[in-house]
Amino acid sequence: MQAQTKEIEEMWHRQLDTGKVVYNKPVYLKISKDEILNLFDRQPSFGLYKDNYIISGIPTNEAINQYTADAKFQVSISHRLTKTVLPFNSFLILTYTQKTFWSIYAKSAPFKDINYNPGLALVKPIIYNNQLRGSAVISFEHESNGKDSLDSRGWNQIVLSGMYFFNSNFSVQGKLWAGLLDKGEPELDGGGRYYTINKKVRFYGSRKTAYT
Repeated sequence: MQAQTKEIEEMWHRQLDTGKVVYNKPVYLKISKDEILNLFDRQPSFGLYKDNYIISGIPTNEAINQYTADAKFQVSISHRLTKTVLPFNSFLILTYTQKTFWSIYAKSAPFKDINYNPGLALVKPIIYNNQLRGSAVISFEHESNGKDSLDSRGWNQIVLSGMYFFNSNFSVQGKLWAGLLDKGEPELDGGGRYYTINKKVRFYGSRKTAYT
């Protein structure tokens, strides 16, 4: 979500000697508000979001099989839906992250677990005195294993995050979130389906004494 382009790098080199940066003092790129917003708008709409990776490992002191080794990979992308035309010069992006645990040493190499994490985020660049100071983001995310009924596991969360650019070498990030668990089907919230069955048994028992 940062405007990390060749133009930005050239601006840094023109405005200061990057070999003499004072690491304990804030240094900001001096650029007009319109130029900053224009740079954001000219960024590619499609890009990476969180980390993208695939990792695995094997034991050194026991046999390698489906119980002692597996793999994990994550794919995370984003797509900007608007330019900085929304209120407060913000823009909207669609995000998607998928994390998969893969039992590659099992006979059929099944996916043991998959987590789906789509989201919608509103991003605002923080500009002060013609300086890009950071960015603020508010987003709504859903995360689940994509299954239904008793196998369902999921939750929704509202996330408030931000980034502060200290200088060209350091930045600070913070994140606050509030989550809401998805209770799923009635049988998951403490015996809804079981209680319904009991009601039916008592009903028939009250109508016909043979069932009591």
